[in-house]
Amino acid sequence: MKRKVAFFVNSLYGGGAEKVLQTLLRHLDKSKFEVTLYSLHKETVDDSYPQNISYRYIYGHGKFTDYLKTFVYKCFSPSWFYRLFVRGVYDTEVAFIEGYSTRIVSGSTNKNSKKIAWVHIDLCNNHWTDIAFCSRKEERECYGRYDCVVAVSETVRKATLVLFPQINDSLCLYNPIDSVEIKKKSECHVYNYDCKFVFED
Repeated sequence: MKRKVAFFVNSLYGGGAEKVLQTLLRHLDKSKFEVTLYSLHKETVDDSYPQNISYRYIYGHGKFTDYLKTFVYKCFSPSWFYRLFVRGVYDTEVAFIEGYSTRIVSGSTNKNSKKIAWVHIDLCNNHWTDIAFCSRKEERECYGRYDCVVAVSETVRKATLVLFPQINDSLCLYNPIDSVEIKKKSECHVYNYDCKFVFED
C-alpha cells in the first residue's frame, strides 16, 4: 500500500525552496508514495512538477470563502483552520517552507500522521515568519507539535534550535541536485547578442 504524503507550500514557484520541492517530488518513488500538494493560492501546475501528484489549494474558491478563511486564520487556532479547510487523511504531512504552511500543518487533527517542518533560511537573521503567526509564543508552540524539523544546513538547524529549543527532533538534509537535468541544460545553446549603448550629451 502506498504511503500518503501531503506537502504544503506558500507558493509553487518563485524561489530556491520551490525548485528543491520540484526536484524532490520528481524523484519520489511513485510505487511507494501517493502525493498531494497544497499551495496557499490557486496556481497553474506546469511540467516542473510530476503529473502523478494531486494538487489542492487553500485560497481561490471565491471571494466570500477566501474572506472567511482569512478571518479564521487570523482569529482562531491552527487546528480550527486545518479542521475546516484541509481535506484528506495522510500518513505524513510536510510543511515544506517556514511561515504560513508551518502554522497550517501544525494544526493537523490527525494524531497518527508524522509531521515534518522544513526550514530553508536562518530565522535568527531573517525572521520574516512573524507575519504568519499571532505571536512568537504561538510560533514556538507550532514547532513543538512537529515530530521532526528538517534544515537545509547545519547553520540553519542550529539557528532554528536557538529560537525553538522545544523542538522534538531535528536533522540537516542538504538540498537535492538533479545531475541529469544539470547536464542536459549544459548542452543547450546559449546565444550571445552584443549590446550597444549610445550616450548623448
